[in-house]
Amino acid sequence: MDKLEVKVQNYWTWANYNETGEANAFELSSAYEFDKWWMFTPSLRGLVGWQWFEELDSYTYWNVGFDLKFLDNWTAKIDYWDTADLICAESGPFACDARVVGTLEAKFEY
Repeated sequence: MDKLEVKVQNYWTWANYNETGEANAFELSSAYEFDKWWMFTPSLRGLVGWQWFEELDSYTYWNVGFDLKFLDNWTAKIDYWDTADLICAESGPFACDARVVGTLEAKFEY
């Protein structure tokens, strides 16, 4: 990655799950990679997205994240995800509470 990365992405489907019609998601994201310090390369990320449906309410989602690359192939990540403007059930698989997600990733190329 260059020092600063900015992306614009769009995801669209003509047949969303559960017969809810078309769905579209538009995302704007950015990441900044800091200089390597010893064996670590830290970076910060952010994303904001807008999701809208033909048959359901629309909403906004966002996240901020911190990455720590190390030993050439490994990355430890921590992200905070949240949503806005979304009417959610009190519990269940589609509950909209904020979440913190941690990931440990290894990439090996041959």
